[in-house]
Amino acid sequence: MKSYFVTKSSTYRFGYASRLRRETTARHSGFAACLNFIIFFIGLCAARGQVGSGFGFCNRLFCMAFFYPVLIFIAESSSPYESGKDFSPNGKIDELQLANFAKLGIKPAKICSDAVFLRRVYLDVIGTLPSANEAEKFISDKTSDKRAKLVDDLLNRDEFAKYWTLKWCDILRVKSEFPINLWPNAVQAYSHWIWNAVETNMPYDKFARALLTSSGSNFRDPAVNFYRSTPDKTPSGIAKIATLAFLGSRLQDWPEYDRKEIEKLFSRISYKKTGEWKEEIVFFNPEPSGEMIVDMPDRTKLKIPSGHDPRAAFADWLTASGKKWFAEAAVNRTWFWLFGLGIVHEPDAFGFHRKNDGFLDSALGSFIGRSPCVNTGNPPRNPELIRYLADEFIRSNYDFKELIRMIANSATYQQSCVPAVEDIAAAGKYFAAYPVHRLDAEVLADALSYFAGVSPQYMSVIPEPFTYVPAENRTIELYDGSISSSFLETFGRSARDTGFLTERNSQVTYSQRLFLLNSPIIQNKVTNTPFLKTIIENAKGDSTDIINRIYLLVLSRYPSEDEIEKILLNYGEIKAPGKGGDKGGKKKQAMKNANFACRQLIWALINSKEFIFNH
Repeated sequence: MKSYFVTKSSTYRFGYASRLRRETTARHSGFAACLNFIIFFIGLCAARGQVGSGFGFCNRLFCMAFFYPVLIFIAESSSPYESGKDFSPNGKIDELQLANFAKLGIKPAKICSDAVFLRRVYLDVIGTLPSANEAEKFISDKTSDKRAKLVDDLLNRDEFAKYWTLKWCDILRVKSEFPINLWPNAVQAYSHWIWNAVETNMPYDKFARALLTSSGSNFRDPAVNFYRSTPDKTPSGIAKIATLAFLGSRLQDWPEYDRKEIEKLFSRISYKKTGEWKEEIVFFNPEPSGEMIVDMPDRTKLKIPSGHDPRAAFADWLTASGKKWFAEAAVNRTWFWLFGLGIVHEPDAFGFHRKNDGFLDSALGSFIGRSPCVNTGNPPRNPELIRYLADEFIRSNYDFKELIRMIANSATYQQSCVPAVEDIAAAGKYFAAYPVHRLDAEVLADALSYFAGVSPQYMSVIPEPFTYVPAENRTIELYDGSISSSFLETFGRSARDTGFLTERNSQVTYSQRLFLLNSPIIQNKVTNTPFLKTIIENAKGDSTDIINRIYLLVLSRYPSEDEIEKILLNYGEIKAPGKGGDKGGKKKQAMKNANFACRQLIWALINSKEFIFNH
């Protein structure tokens, strides 16, 4: 079986031009082939000193690409991504998926290997790569419940709250500068409030209610920044962010009547400046007085007495018994975060439309708890699955950790990324294989910094006031969307201007590939990694052990026999010199050769699709 991440070639090649040409011409035959040839030609000229001084940057860039080859290893005989076990239901999620597969005529993938599961769940749950020791320990563990125990352990680690706070900061538009303009003091208060909610596993209905009904100072009452994190503070603008955040729906796509009714609920919010720099008070304004009646999309009539806050009525309606829109949007977003694909996709495009089929349907719908408002615009791939997840989420008292635990322990989540059917698109769409998706920009930045043995460093360019980012903070703790870097921008970090999940761009681009291949920053991280000396010295002359440790460090798995064979074929024995005197500098040269080979291998693996994608 061929690797899911590589081409069909049964041989391996090395070199920047060969790799880039081989990966892209199949997809973008004309333009990409020309681009690759031009890049290869410039690289060749640069390497031979034929590029003039006016092309100094290109010379340096492409010389590096030419002289530091990237190896692509193809394993045709076996797959490191599968365990060999067939899909077997491990709960209701899997039963509903199997029923859907049978209906669609799709066969599910096999269960993924232990190494793949380890790496996948680490990245999905805590946004962190496992260490080589953690990978080795988990793979060697023979207990039958080790996967469930690992999920529990990760949900209790400090990184969980940090990483999922980052996710919620995308949704809630946590950003100091234009166009959100929360300002640094408010960002710090707001992000810490979100972190505390995640850390304490605040029930999701209480989390939503706290945001929707918040009033007070944006510095002293952090949740009130929900109403400040939009440039449009009209009832229409606020209604848009509320429906997007808690219904996963774009209000601008609703029928005009329903849109106007929802906007009424936010018509009595007022803003007031204070004497403190950038501080603002958000409060409920009871004027004008009088009862407010709002016709909700499910035909519920909200009657809000004079002097009562309509926002509380909206929160009551969202979480009312028998209504699942709120829960469905939440579980769909969580599913998207774990799979890179929503059951309803795009996850921000629940299309609610009023179903006009008479009084009887309305009355019966209300009686049996069925909503007469239907998602006709963007239906779920498995309606029974999203309803079941919503029911379980409500039953658990809106416990996000329990929801993640349930999904991560399912066979659906633990499938291999290698489809069992020829129709790869259908397998991905209906979750008959784990959907491969690129690592988040922040996660990738932290992974590369981990290899270098240093913490990433960020600086605020906002002058009023300067935001201090501790040097030891990881990128997944960078909660202010205004503090960025060229790396994060290149790899698609969310701009946080709209609150859409799709603002985060997880597509692979040529600029990303060129950066990983040619950047001196990446080269320095690989060259100066503190792990290399220990790996070489502890191997005691065993080349295979060195290769094993490098694979565990970068890919969290052991290499296949085919991969080891091809590495040794290219580099020969990779080992530290033995003890004894240094005759003619041979000992020093042997260490230099071993370091060079190891750096080449680490760089090759970092530039592989297997590394930059979660699979």
